[in-house]
Amino acid sequence: MRIHESFQAHRKKILIFSVAGLILIGLIAGYAWMSSKAWQSSERASLARKTTAMTLTKDVLYSASISNAERATKLNRLSEVKTDDLCKISGLYNWQRSLIGSLESAMKQCESLRDTIATVVSKASSMQQYSTDEKKIILQLQNLKPVKDAIAPADLQKAAATLQQVKDQVTKASLISEEGKELRTLSVDILTAGATSWSAVVAANEKQDRAAYEAESTKLAGVYGRFSEISKLSADTYQKQLDALQTALVTLAK
Repeated sequence: MRIHESFQAHRKKILIFSVAGLILIGLIAGYAWMSSKAWQSSERASLARKTTAMTLTKDVLYSASISNAERATKLNRLSEVKTDDLCKISGLYNWQRSLIGSLESAMKQCESLRDTIATVVSKASSMQQYSTDEKKIILQLQNLKPVKDAIAPADLQKAAATLQQVKDQVTKASLISEEGKELRTLSVDILTAGATSWSAVVAANEKQDRAAYEAESTKLAGVYGRFSEISKLSADTYQKQLDALQTALVTLAK
């Protein structure tokens, strides 16, 4: 009887150990499977984000078949591509990189790719911010009219007031980028010179001093000629940003 009971107890222990072993094996297999999925998911996410960034960048830089509005939309989308969520592995699996060389290498490659994508996004963001700032300034400058050789005396004060209003609006415009602020500095400098010159023209007209009026009108025309400096600075800034974005794209494509 005791032998039978001992045999039964032994069988029970074996069964318990067997079940526990199967559960353990199942847990290990499940962990290994989830671990593999986590690392693969991280790799796929970074490669998908790379593809998105490259496609949008190429469209912004090279596509001749899209409108300026479409290009601006793509630039905005590119500037909003996220990178801070890339190469993040749960602590349940991240520790493995310290033991498995291939995982450590894969993570370093992922982090390098993430940083490269972030550089592209940063350059796009700079372009997008400058484009927004530039529009705010140009929109105000478009309210100015070219200086005519002959202008009715009654319109002198109106023209001077318009320029002063444009100057005030440009001065208080809410800008984001350093490049935009640089464009504003130049614009305000020219507008300030224009306001001073307009005051002199109005004063000469009120005094009916023809010689002074003609001399000040010539100075005013020279000030208006300086507005081409704004166009040049804007074009040069935009070209530098395009070059920077293109360089970042080349690095990303490697």
